[in-house]
Amino acid sequence: FISMTDEKHGPLEGIGISGNFLRLKPKAMFGPSFYAKGSGVQLSYVVSGSGWVQVVSMTGSIVLDIPLKAGQIFAVPKLNLVSIGAHDVGIECFSLVNTSK
Repeated sequence: FISMTDEKHGPLEGIGISGNFLRLKPKAMFGPSFYAKGSGVQLSYVVSGSGWVQVVSMTGSIVLDIPLKAGQIFAVPKLNLVSIGAHDVGIECFSLVNTSK
């Protein structure tokens, strides 16, 4: 998991977004995780591979539970938990997170 924020990468300062790159090996899982401090919606693009994503609200209800494949986009609302898992070939995702203050 690689995170690019305005604190780490000066060119992102003032534009209100940060980026994340996630690479999972086959059958691996990331999460559950969430963004809280100064963040908004997380928009993710599946670069390669396949797997699944599950998004759960703070009340415990499932918001999204779908399989993923390369080329798909999914969104995670603020303060929702997200877990991503990889199938047999692994998965790579790139995310943009709205961090406007």
